[in-house]
Amino acid sequence: MLEKEDLQAIQGMLENQKTGIMQDVSGMFAQQKTDIMQDVSGMFAQQKTDIMQDVSGIMDTKLAQQKTEIMQDVSGIMDTKLAQQKTEIMQEVSVLMDSKFDPKFKLLAEGQQAILDKLIPVSRVEELEEKVRFLEVMMRQLSEDMLLLKKA
Repeated sequence: MLEKEDLQAIQGMLENQKTGIMQDVSGMFAQQKTDIMQDVSGMFAQQKTDIMQDVSGIMDTKLAQQKTEIMQDVSGIMDTKLAQQKTEIMQEVSVLMDSKFDPKFKLLAEGQQAILDKLIPVSRVEELEEKVRFLEVMMRQLSEDMLLLKKA
């Protein structure tokens, strides 16, 4: 049966694991976003140079519009993908927690039930206390009666 300190230790370990997982996930997302942004920025820079060499300043406006649209699309796609990955990770964490904690909570509940089953009901204890008080009174009375008989 787990003690309160054990449960607190488990909770602390879980919090540490949760923090570690969240930091790992945040780091992975940040690196992926940085890589994608670098790749996209590199592609834009090359496109802009080629277009500037082939066509003059007329295409500057068009390129700026395309860049904005692509950045919005990439940002939307990244947001969607990150949200999907977050959802998947949370589902996996939930499944992992269920598989780890449910059996332990069931064992804990069984242990508590076993203790509760062994406890004497309060009404029974009160009944026994009442009987003991009665027996004590009777013992005093019998002792007094014996002393009177001895004196007689």
